Amino acid sequence: MDDPAKSVSKTHAMLEVDADGLWVLDLDSTNGVWVVPAGEGAIEVEPGQRVAVPAGADLELGDLVIQVERG
Repeated sequence: MDDPAKSVSKTHAMLEVDADGLWVLDLDSTNGVWVVPAGEGAIEVEPGQRVAVPAGADLELGDLVIQVERG
C-alpha cells in the first residue's frame, strides 16, 4: 500500500469477519482508526476496542481511507 506520509503503523489495526459482519480493532496505533458509516459522523475506535464496520462505511486508518462494500 502506498502511504508516503507513513500514517499507518506496522501493526495499526486488526480486521475480523464473523457471522455478524466486519469488525475493526485498533492495535494502539499512533494515528488512529475511525469508522465513518454512510451519511453519519466518524466514530473513533479506542485502542483495544472492537467496533462494527457496516457495509457502505469508510474505514480510516491514519490518512488511508478504505470503503467497505458487501460482496
